[in-house]
Amino acid sequence: MLMKDLIDIYHLPQASINLRLEKTAGNDPFYADMVNDFYADAQSRHPKLFFVRKCVYGYSLCKLPSNFETYFSLIENKARGNYRKALKWGYEVKRFDYNTHLDDVREIWQSTPVRQGQLPLEIREGRVHPTTHPSSRTSDHDYPYFGVFKEGKLVAYAGCLVAGELCNIGDCYGHDRFLHDGIVPLLIIEIARELYKSYPGVKFYGYGTYFGSLESMRHFKRKFLFYPHKTNWILSTPLKPSSPEEERLIYRKDILEPLPPIHLPEGAFIVAAKPQSIVAHFLVWVNTWGWKKALKVSLKILSGRRILFGVIRGKKIVQHGWLNVGFCDVYPVERDAVVVGDLETDPEYRGQGLASATIHQGLVFLSQRGYRRFYVDTTLANRASQRMIEKAGFSERVAC
Repeated sequence: MLMKDLIDIYHLPQASINLRLEKTAGNDPFYADMVNDFYADAQSRHPKLFFVRKCVYGYSLCKLPSNFETYFSLIENKARGNYRKALKWGYEVKRFDYNTHLDDVREIWQSTPVRQGQLPLEIREGRVHPTTHPSSRTSDHDYPYFGVFKEGKLVAYAGCLVAGELCNIGDCYGHDRFLHDGIVPLLIIEIARELYKSYPGVKFYGYGTYFGSLESMRHFKRKFLFYPHKTNWILSTPLKPSSPEEERLIYRKDILEPLPPIHLPEGAFIVAAKPQSIVAHFLVWVNTWGWKKALKVSLKILSGRRILFGVIRGKKIVQHGWLNVGFCDVYPVERDAVVVGDLETDPEYRGQGLASATIHQGLVFLSQRGYRRFYVDTTLANRASQRMIEKAGFSERVAC
């Protein structure tokens, strides 16, 4: 399964999620801590796949459609059937105060010792502790608990982290005796309904990591449109420039037909877009940057949306950059556009025209493969970068 997971990682769809830390300013300090802790955890190493960050490659994510009715129509038929069955049997979902149902929570935990593997000892022994989550003052950040009830008894529940554009299902447990009544599908679907009603800023519905879990759990998540993504986590909305000199300049270039290559002053131009190119150039990357960065570069290429380009002289890369296909972390671009980013030239080789020449060669490579729109950006203060960009053939500026 590990090899299949690596192949799947190569084809993951992209998502950028803004946790909007800046909007916690008027809330209880608990929520700023909650967002920072989640962000740090999302960037940490995956417990089973060491070279993968926990919630970057393979985070289970549903991009919410425009309304609940559309979401409900897109989930699997079996999930909708279980949902209707639970309603028929008299179950209902509502937000509840966790601390007033500790006995029910304990009974749910102890209803079975095994779910997706052996449960932690604290849960098996029913050591339930009250929460200390303060009430939120806004809909931008919250930690609500939603429960499934029948005749006043809690039989399933989930704690949900709401942070900016995200709602992530955290703890999610159902009483083993009632699982066949469809209580967990009812819970997940009704939480989605509540997001549309009470949390209008939420655009993404998440359910933890995908890779490393059993196939049965993966299939369960897919029923409700939770698919693995390559996720770019944005902690807060970038501040506006404090001075005109920090203003971002965005350039766009449309290429109507494939570009011809140009002659480089010296060295070999490389493009790394596929796994075989990683094999071909990996030792050069190690020689240039060391093992750690070489592995990071490889993972970026395996995402399928990032292409390394640059110049090799001898056994070192002296200039390189990235071509990001269909996404940009700072400003919106079309799905079939390419953004030139993260240009870097070895100080010893600056002033030789390598950056503009390699950008041109990168555009040659992708224009020959059908890409027609390209973006690159810099700041108003960076005059040298502006000259290099214009030398590479970018003359049209566009607004953010």
